[in-house]
Amino acid sequence: MSEEFSRLRLAAGFPDRESAASFCGVTVRTVRNWERRGAPVYIVKLFQMAGGDLAWVNRDWRGFRFHGKVLYTDGNYPVTPGDLRSLPYLKGVMFSRTSGGRNGRNWFQW
Repeated sequence: MSEEFSRLRLAAGFPDRESAASFCGVTVRTVRNWERRGAPVYIVKLFQMAGGDLAWVNRDWRGFRFHGKVLYTDGNYPVTPGDLRSLPYLKGVMFSRTSGGRNGRNWFQW
């Protein structure tokens, strides 16, 4: 258990127990105990959030993370806000092409 919380602490940007303790408003001894026995669920989720890991939302989001303005998938594929905004449009184009509708440049000329 200690390796897991230590890894989580480092991923959240806390290189030492002192900085993690200061962030949580607890003593260094408390952080040491979390590393030995496991941290409370709310602390684990807090550190996941601080590190940009989305596993705190739901298990299905495990491995997805934010870095700056970019979302990285569990396969390390970068996705920008523009990519997400374009999904409805792209799905419409794909549907049109697969359903025998207009394709290519003609799709844009209604």
